Amino acid sequence: MSAPQTNIHEQERRHKGPLSGMALAFLFGVLMIGILGIWLVANGNEPRDASGEEAPAGVVQQQEADETRAPEVAPAEPGVVPEATPGATEGAETQTVPAGE
Repeated sequence: MSAPQTNIHEQERRHKGPLSGMALAFLFGVLMIGILGIWLVANGNEPRDASGEEAPAGVVQQQEADETRAPEVAPAEPGVVPEATPGATEGAETQTVPAGE
């Protein structure tokens, strides 16, 4: 079946508003995607450092961890009294544990 009245000029006039709205919505979507792309490129994956130097994030975190970590001390053998470490408070008492306990 075909349409009873096919006046092309009448249909063109009736559809002008909805077609214009769809074209504007399409252009708005393209504009928003373009702005998002520009924003993502501008704020890329660069590390942020206060000193202005660029360094990988893992290196900066490792350096900070090394600076705050306490020095490693080897475990003492049973029955041996460890010597006082430099910077230890004076008068600190050390206790020894007899071997076998």
